[in-house]
Amino acid sequence: MLGDVGATEWRHILRTCAWIAPSDLTHLRLYCLALDRHSALLAFLADQGTVFYTDKGYAYLNPAQGALATTEAQITRWQSLLGVTPSDRSRLGLAEVKAHTKLEEMEARRAKAGPRAS
Repeated sequence: MLGDVGATEWRHILRTCAWIAPSDLTHLRLYCLALDRHSALLAFLADQGTVFYTDKGYAYLNPAQGALATTEAQITRWQSLLGVTPSDRSRLGLAEVKAHTKLEEMEARRAKAGPRAS
């Protein structure tokens, strides 16, 4: 089950990325789960701190820092696979993502012109 961050991104991607096919939904789910994990790791690090100290006073990075870096790298890979960045859309042949289809543009022009006289 997706958390708040993942669920929000799921809805956003499905609303704005028309090229996402049913076969992409597994990757989209994994991407959204990674965003949830990223959010949880950020909250954990904000609470626990990014640096720990041994009993002798030596500083070391919170191990969650490594998990955060790994998660961020995975998020970037999922974004690439899904084509949600401009360079990836270009690579996938989706260089120009139109906000409206030709049919929607035609209907908007008709609505703007108003009813025709018979």
